[in-house]
Amino acid sequence: MLKVWHIARDGDAYGGSRNANKILLALDEIGEQRQVEQVRRAAVRDAQGPFRKLNPNGQVPVIEDHGLVLWESGAILRYLGDTRRGTALLPEDPKAAAVVQQWLTWEAATYAPSLHALFFAMMADPRSEAAVDAARAAYLGQLRIVDAALTGREYLAGTFSVADIALGAMIPLSFVIGLDLKPYPNLLGWLRRLATRKAWRNNDIFAADMAAGAGQLN
Repeated sequence: MLKVWHIARDGDAYGGSRNANKILLALDEIGEQRQVEQVRRAAVRDAQGPFRKLNPNGQVPVIEDHGLVLWESGAILRYLGDTRRGTALLPEDPKAAAVVQQWLTWEAATYAPSLHALFFAMMADPRSEAAVDAARAAYLGQLRIVDAALTGREYLAGTFSVADIALGAMIPLSFVIGLDLKPYPNLLGWLRRLATRKAWRNNDIFAADMAAGAGQLN
């Protein structure tokens, strides 16, 4: 049985790991059982702790599947798509699969750094409002790209895939940090569609983040 290391929502100051939550969402989408190893954030970050033997970066998610230990959420999502063929995780068509990979790469290389930059600007002490404004504008620019990509389509690559999981698990954090997403109607419609899927309805981290934006989603 596949094993997943995850920081759960309960007892975590940041409401759990959204990156590890991507893997749980993917497995729930295809109905695959897994063994979840819950770790605390302090244990993950401990430079001398045993977790570093699994991931030298001190981050979740990590999976173990048939002897393979793998970290980095995008790599894990692609691995699940490649090894769980016949599921909705990755299209069979190479061109469509390349579009999915495009979004996985963009999420890690462009979207996530912009989100982190905004979060750290907001948490800085002392806080610079000019730095927050600049980071917010840059982050909202990334959301405009997602909103535009969803024009006339239900999911990022046309049909549901791990591309939607990679970004759908993260973007609702926008509500938690108090952003107004009403200028992005395609994005909001996409989040509503994700929320109707069984795997997402039953996911506590996604549900809590979406609840923070209830006034915008209704």
